[in-house]
This record gives sequence, C-alpha cells and structure tokens, in this order.
Amino acid sequence: MCTHLTASINADADRDAVRSTFAPLGFRFEDGVGPPELPPGRRYLVLRSGRCDCCTAVGSGAFSGGPPYGPADLQGLRKQGWSETKIARWARQKSDAAANGERAEADRLRASHGELATWTGLVRAVLGTPTVRVFGLMHDDYARGPGYDVRPVGVEPPRPLETLDEASLFRMPPGVLREWGRAT
Repeated sequence: MCTHLTASINADADRDAVRSTFAPLGFRFEDGVGPPELPPGRRYLVLRSGRCDCCTAVGSGAFSGGPPYGPADLQGLRKQGWSETKIARWARQKSDAAANGERAEADRLRASHGELATWTGLVRAVLGTPTVRVFGLMHDDYARGPGYDVRPVGVEPPRPLETLDEASLFRMPPGVLREWGRAT
C-alpha cells in the first residue's frame, strides 16, 4: 500500500487554473470518483505525479496520537501480576518513548519547512484563482492508487484561509479531507 494525495475544489471552479498552478512541480490533476462523504458542490481530483506520496511531508501523516498509555493499560498489567515497581518502570519507558517521538516529529517539521512552504504557497495560489472558493487536500493509503479504491473518509468543515500554515498540512490525519476556503 502507498499513500497518495487527492484534492477537492468547488465544482464550478476553473480546473485548468488549478492544473496550471501544480503543473510546474510535475503534478497533474484528473477528475476522480470521490467518496460519498464529499460535500455537495465539490469536485474530487486525483493528484497524479508518477510516484506515491509516502515520504512527502504532506503525505506522511505525521499525526500525534493520544497518550502512550491509559488507566486501562495499568489495570491490565496489574491483572497480569506485575509489581508496582515494574509498572512504574514500564510507564516511564512509554513516556520517554512518547517524548522522543514528539521531539522527532518536531525535528521532521523543521526539516520539512521548504516542502511545506511550497505546499502552503500552492494552496494559497489556488485559492487566489477567482473561481476557486474552496480547496482541500487528503492523503490516504491505497492498494492500487486513488480513484480505484473508493472508501469512507472523514471531512472537516472548511477552514478560513488565514489558518493555513505548515503545521496544519504536516499534521493532516490520513483519510480526512481538510479544506480551506477564502472569504467570498
């Protein structure tokens, strides 16, 4: 399975203008069969670049999960007969690993600055096109590529363009359409 990026725009948008914005980077958009959750009045676009997006900053889905363990985990260890000392050591190791993961994610965000700045600029440029009111991105894992595997997705309400920043692209959870809109 590989990660691929897809997009959404308002259905009456000038798709050629969107395509010309992304073309210099080697991307092309094709109309696709969107998921049923796609908001009304949206067109689903499949981003084709000749490669997957697994290692890109946007497609990697660096999304922080919840805490490394919870009360149910501790209770389960106690039921297995673990001593409080052993549980405390386990919890400390889990917390240390989570902290290391957070530091690594912050390092990846800093290292991805150039790529994310490019994507932020592209989204702003697309939304600067007069007929484009809403533009969204989504990444998900596909066995054969997007357009072949239509599956349920999450859809966030459109965010104001002013909220678009590198972190909002870097932390996109997989399988969730994140849209930005401009004031009309």
